[in-house]
Amino acid sequence: MTLKEFLAHPKVKRISVGRCVDGTPWEDTETQAHAHADPQFLHYGWICVRNPRDILCTHSNNVSRTMMHELCHLTGHIYHNDRWRNEMHRQKQPIPRRYQKKKRRRE
Repeated sequence: MTLKEFLAHPKVKRISVGRCVDGTPWEDTETQAHAHADPQFLHYGWICVRNPRDILCTHSNNVSRTMMHELCHLTGHIYHNDRWRNEMHRQKQPIPRRYQKKKRRRE
């Protein structure tokens, strides 16, 4: 998906780069981006990205996996649950190991 297509998506309002749209500082040093995916809140539809290099794939006009991950929060679900994973599959995105569904052990 190109950046133009991404920004034209009906669920995406805007992208905030370098800081969160609501002004709060980045608390988690590992988080590259997050989506304001709860429709009850003021900034619903915004995607906040820490570093502008995380928006596009290297040597491409397509948005990065990080951006697609956040788009799936807007169109799927706030959390990394089955609805979010289904949206990731629908968008043909790989699901990082830490977000893959855990298999229950039978005893």
